[in-house]
Amino acid sequence: MKELMTLLVLVCSFSVNAFVTKGQSPRQLTAKFDELISSQFKGQEPGGVVLITQNGKIIYRKAFGLANVELEVPMKDEIVFNIASITKQFTAVAILQLVEQGKLSLRDHVTKYLPDYPAGAQITIENLLTHTAGVPGPAPEAMAKLQARRDLVSLPEIIATFENRPLDFAPGTKWSYSNNGYMLLGAIIEKVSGSSYSDYLEKNIFKPAGMTQTHFGDDYVLIKNRAASYVYSRSESRFLNARNEKIELAYSAGAIQSTAEDLFKWNEAIRSHKLIKKESLEKAQTEYKLPGGKGTNYGYGWFIGNIQGSPIVEHGGNMGGFMSHSIYLPQEDVFAVVLYNFRTATHLPEFLAGDLAALTIHKPFNIREIAVADNVLKTYVGVYEDEGVERLITVEGGKLYYQRTGANKLSMKPYAADKFFFENTAVIGEFKRDAKNNIISLEVSNKRGISSSVLRRTDKPVPVSATPPKTNP
Repeated sequence: MKELMTLLVLVCSFSVNAFVTKGQSPRQLTAKFDELISSQFKGQEPGGVVLITQNGKIIYRKAFGLANVELEVPMKDEIVFNIASITKQFTAVAILQLVEQGKLSLRDHVTKYLPDYPAGAQITIENLLTHTAGVPGPAPEAMAKLQARRDLVSLPEIIATFENRPLDFAPGTKWSYSNNGYMLLGAIIEKVSGSSYSDYLEKNIFKPAGMTQTHFGDDYVLIKNRAASYVYSRSESRFLNARNEKIELAYSAGAIQSTAEDLFKWNEAIRSHKLIKKESLEKAQTEYKLPGGKGTNYGYGWFIGNIQGSPIVEHGGNMGGFMSHSIYLPQEDVFAVVLYNFRTATHLPEFLAGDLAALTIHKPFNIREIAVADNVLKTYVGVYEDEGVERLITVEGGKLYYQRTGANKLSMKPYAADKFFFENTAVIGEFKRDAKNNIISLEVSNKRGISSSVLRRTDKPVPVSATPPKTNP
């Protein structure tokens, strides 16, 4: 099953804004943007940059917080951030450029370009682009040795950490997000073009797009306006300096550094077909389907979803003390990018980006907790299942909880009849009923439509260990 990617991994404060923006002036909308950001961030802490555009013009730009906390340097619009996995869009476009030039085919197998890669005969380039190749993660010991080195690490050395590990599944049969799959794409770009990955991007993407503040990451090079980065320690209740490890280890899967405005230039170059043809872009931003028609919510370097029914393409990234996210709504021609120089369990940039985009298109999320009687909550209690994996729905202290086998409980808060949002996530759920009004399933989805699953209610009793302990009267 394509498990909800954000349900148990991406923990963040759930924004519950209900702003009505139709008919509002640009000044009123700007005030709502300011209100949303100021409600979540304090001034003398790490912060970020937000940029929103519509019809190719910047309609909102804001820098907030500090670019360097120790030196009390305020954040500026032109600050450079690690954008991490947004890099995958650039790698995908580079591959499509080479396809358009007739230098490779999406159906080509990896061994055609990397003959020494053991599993390459089973994997196509399209498998790598769509995260359906089954490329495994690195061997922990091997990766730890690379991280400990003080010199620059090469791409062949990175690939050596996983090339001899077995595939996670037969290529083309499943979807599983894979950084290492995009490492192989970087190696193919270098092989076919005869240039290093960084040189290829500079010549064929950054310069044509006018991206003057975008770089392939190098921890040793001095980059003007590059932000310091931080991580929030829950145990100490304070921000600490982040350990960004070695940015080149992310290579073609996540090593690009950029600014909010340069990412706007990137989006403009893409949508105007300056870098790849319209047909190539449409393919990259169309959901890839597995055999049998099952969707993956991913194209080539972009996640595919929707905000309140409006189609979106998006991607985010997390690395060391940096987080990033960009969303584009093609129908409304709205682009939103959020870049942070910190990492914390209480904020993720995709949720702010989603809320800002929803406000811009006059479709704000209207999700507020309502009161539901305890006897009604108990009707949802049960064991739910999808592809053999059980989830328990229980009531404890007048609250509904969701728990996947072996994981922590997540609080589910009601916001409408049979509808709940998962506290501290971007996930919503709706219980479905049959003709006799009996609960038969729970449909769970990301509020931006990036992933969804249907959990069928079973007849199994809730295990005693999962029920709340009895208290003395």
